[in-house]
Amino acid sequence: MFKIDRGYRDGATVVRVRSAEELRRAVLDSSSQADAVVMAVNAAVKGFGYLKDRLVTIYTYAAISKALSESDVPQLGSMASWGMLPSHRLGSTVRRIGRDRIMVRSLYSYERGVSAAKAESELRARFHRRYPDLRHVDLDYVWGGTTALTVNGAPWWGKLDDGLYVSAGCNGAGVVKGTVLGKRLAAEIRGIRKPEPYKGKGIKYMGEVIRRKAGKAGKTGKGAK
Repeated sequence: MFKIDRGYRDGATVVRVRSAEELRRAVLDSSSQADAVVMAVNAAVKGFGYLKDRLVTIYTYAAISKALSESDVPQLGSMASWGMLPSHRLGSTVRRIGRDRIMVRSLYSYERGVSAAKAESELRARFHRRYPDLRHVDLDYVWGGTTALTVNGAPWWGKLDDGLYVSAGCNGAGVVKGTVLGKRLAAEIRGIRKPEPYKGKGIKYMGEVIRRKAGKAGKTGKGAK
């Protein structure tokens, strides 16, 4: 049984996992307990002391250009919508956004992120190197995010300890694979305490309807006490 201090509402900030028996979360005044906790935080699971030797944190950065002028738009080609994906998962992704903008994702770092200023400078240089005739076009939006890679490219999922489960290493290499493993993880957790048919208590899938049974009626009639 996991004790969750001060609530478990959406938007909660996880402070730390003190042990396999207790999960502490800094939220406003409430508390609850759970039979199972799933740490679906991808690479951030390493911050809790788990899977440190199984995952590599990848920081990815992308940018969208400012709107191109009417004279520059023809350089995007005649197709109204297009995108180029790399054969290597950490290669460059380039897409036409709307009528007159370009999105480029071509900057990565391992285990430690880069500053916003450096990300913008690097992406601008790479954008202009790819499109030298658009060197006068600046970037409008720059952002970044994290993902995680595993040694064999497959997500790590399953039971870490009693009542503690994890899904990590979701590196975008297959939505179907992630969905299947998510269902498998849910099925494994559900096996801890399947919903019983009388009061409906137990671990249920979201939206699941439990067929309820009537409780046993007390003895009536002759001989009843």
